Amino acid sequence: MRASLLSCSLGLLTAAQAAAQGPPAALPPVPRAAVVEKAVPAPAPAHATPLLIEPGAPTAVAPTMSEETLSGLTGAACSGSGMPPTGRPFDMCGPRFWLGADYTLFWYNPMQVPTLVQTIPSALVNSPNAFPSTNFPTTPRVGYNGVSGVRVNAGMNFDKVGIDFSGFLLQQRNLHTQLANDGTPVFLGRPFLDASTGGTPTTVNISSPNQYSGAVESTVTSQLYGFDVNARRAWYTFVADQTNLLAGFRYIDLRESVGVSSFSQFPTGDTVAITDLFRTHNSFYGGQVGFNIIYGGTEPGFGFQFTSKSGIGGVNQRVDIYGANTINQGGVVTTEPGGLLARGQTLGGFSRSKFAYMQDIDLKLTYNLTSNFQVSFGYSLIYLSSVVRAGSFVNPLIDPTTIRFTNGGAPSTPSPVPTFSWNADSFVVQGLTFGAQFQY
Repeated sequence: MRASLLSCSLGLLTAAQAAAQGPPAALPPVPRAAVVEKAVPAPAPAHATPLLIEPGAPTAVAPTMSEETLSGLTGAACSGSGMPPTGRPFDMCGPRFWLGADYTLFWYNPMQVPTLVQTIPSALVNSPNAFPSTNFPTTPRVGYNGVSGVRVNAGMNFDKVGIDFSGFLLQQRNLHTQLANDGTPVFLGRPFLDASTGGTPTTVNISSPNQYSGAVESTVTSQLYGFDVNARRAWYTFVADQTNLLAGFRYIDLRESVGVSSFSQFPTGDTVAITDLFRTHNSFYGGQVGFNIIYGGTEPGFGFQFTSKSGIGGVNQRVDIYGANTINQGGVVTTEPGGLLARGQTLGGFSRSKFAYMQDIDLKLTYNLTSNFQVSFGYSLIYLSSVVRAGSFVNPLIDPTTIRFTNGGAPSTPSPVPTFSWNADSFVVQGLTFGAQFQY
């Protein structure tokens, strides 16, 4: 045991003496050619002392970071596929310019519309138990399915920021009916609720068998379009290949209408024409923020994009209600305001501004045929929290005793019904997109 301790003590003493030895008097000058930039010297032993350089000898240049290492720290460079090298904030990547177009196939959420036109078997004319054989619209919830449209988008990336623009237009959809006959085998009617009897379902006969002929036409329309413009800024990529923050301006325009007109002609030559029209117009203006995530670059192959935009702003809501009736009796033609459903306090134009929230979601599966041409298939949704819709302002509750063409010809008088009141609903349009894009 004592021999082991003695051996260890001698070993430590020897190491201490070696560490205490001084450096050589001087080292030979380092030749200039021997200095290599970027060379990393091997680590010196722990006991080594600093080298002494003679005055006038060239000093070794400190090694510098490679461009690849520097780019990895700053994220200032994109790979050949247009993808950033790291998850840190980086300069704009991807295509420098793009221009694309999508074919859209969208669905609206339904609009409430009461029955405007009926056909009733002729045998039940003037019967309290009359039941319709057909109604227009066929359902009180009018929906528009498979609405075609087009959407365009364009953008440009600069060094630090980018800009983009997109706009869409959906075709106007018309739900329409037009009927005319002499009252057989069915007669034409316009239904309403009789306020004088507590809301009993009643019908104005437009044609009647063996009495007079008539015609009726009704149309329900809807059209939607909009656009937005945004500034873009690259952000942390997380698990994506690219992530861009978006901030910009959004506009959405929705116009709808419900109209019905009828004409009856009697054997004496007298005629009665009745017109009702309800129109609504919604214009949303607001700011929006969002993000765009991209998987896959500009190289040939599959990719994926997800874009979300949320906006707040004001929606200007306008309702226009028009009604009139014209009677030709014995060659004397008189016209007064008010149809069957559009009359009294509801006539005129009404407008207001409401705060609204907007959400736009777009998902795309992409495929780059080449680095400059891309095709895509996706799903898109637009939500607006407050809109007015034309069908909501068609109030079927009227008092026929105050209307000259339903009370036997006595002059029309004012009535407390129908009345105007604001009705707002949320609005959703969603569907499929099929697109192509040029990029470089």
